[in-house]
Amino acid sequence: MKIFITLVVFLCFHLQAFSQTNFVRLKNSSDKQVAFVKYDEFGNYQHFSLSPGKTTEIRFEHDYLNIFALENDRNVPYFFFDGDEVEITEVNDNYYIFDCSDLQRKNELQLAVTIFKAFLQDSLLNNNTPLLLKQTAIKIDSIFLSYPLTKVSSKFKPLTQLFYRYERLGRKQKYNVTNNIEEPFDQYWQKDFNHALQSYIITFRSYVLTYIPKFLNKDTLLKHLNHRFQNEHKEIALYTSMHMSYYRDKAWFRTHFDEYSFLSKDKNFSEKLSYLKLSDDVSKNAGEIILINPAKDTTTLKDLFAQLKGKVILIDLWASWCLPCIESLPYTNELAKSFDAKLFQVLYLNLDRELHLFNTYAAKNLKGKLTYNIVGNFNSSFAKLNKITSIPRYMIIDKQGRIVNASAPPPTDGELKSMIEKYL
Repeated sequence: MKIFITLVVFLCFHLQAFSQTNFVRLKNSSDKQVAFVKYDEFGNYQHFSLSPGKTTEIRFEHDYLNIFALENDRNVPYFFFDGDEVEITEVNDNYYIFDCSDLQRKNELQLAVTIFKAFLQDSLLNNNTPLLLKQTAIKIDSIFLSYPLTKVSSKFKPLTQLFYRYERLGRKQKYNVTNNIEEPFDQYWQKDFNHALQSYIITFRSYVLTYIPKFLNKDTLLKHLNHRFQNEHKEIALYTSMHMSYYRDKAWFRTHFDEYSFLSKDKNFSEKLSYLKLSDDVSKNAGEIILINPAKDTTTLKDLFAQLKGKVILIDLWASWCLPCIESLPYTNELAKSFDAKLFQVLYLNLDRELHLFNTYAAKNLKGKLTYNIVGNFNSSFAKLNKITSIPRYMIIDKQGRIVNASAPPPTDGELKSMIEKYL
């Protein structure tokens, strides 16, 4: 099977693992759902959503955690530091009210909203870039002057200045693109790529995806990025362009994949992209449904069903970005304990379009469980054949490997257990 052989060749790799030793603990004591989002340099975003009364622990590998609070889509930026234990006590006018045993941290979290509001309606985008950034710094300085120095830590102000420097630079780029104004911007990037600062990540990616192509022949884009940037900025620029083209322009992605593979020197980025290439290859082949597990072993759904023949199977469809899916996993695990393992099996099928997201969440939530990523996710023949457009979703497979219920109740519903018992 040609597709399967190609899959094995491309996926014989080892993803680099970051050591995530720092953590922040967030508790939602309000009566409303709260949500945060974090972007990474690969173009992915991760949601942290908290129901009332819930607590979550976010681990990170840098000196600080910079995330956006999705307060009525206002994207308020917050900085958290290792060991922070923060409580959201209420949601007032769609803004979160924080409490913390560290008075400085509590003041800084509130000050973050004050600064955000000061820039919310601000538009100085027709100024030249150096002047715009200078005005930004002055504005933040004036806000900090209204706070006694003892109320904020020495590391909070520089991070705030840096965040709004790139947030404003990002707006300037959008202004230039709209008005067809060409400006290099290259002197504003830091020497080393800033993996923690969300405005830096988003602005650099916007520069690569929107600004540069505006004034460039797209067919020469990869070669241009290869010469324009150095080291990690170059690798991220190359990867970002290919990553986004996979979702927006498949034809361009397919045409330039070999060129990217030749130019990229970063194994971590190229391996992530190889998985997207394989997803594309598999999605064009309607014959086989390819699965891959966290150990990088591959199989087909047909072969897996053959191995499990004689057992009733509950398929739990999930993804790392699907909060209801993640919250329901413990209930599925408990349901499994109700049945004889020789007669019943839960199969957790993941629909993430990024393999490393599947691996990370599977390691955290499904260690020791039977779980696979469906290569091609929602574009796979499995998803199309079963009309899977939303998750979580549950399916019951009988002992002969036939789908007997393609849309079963969730594991929190007692009816699901009764349905499964009929086929045992």
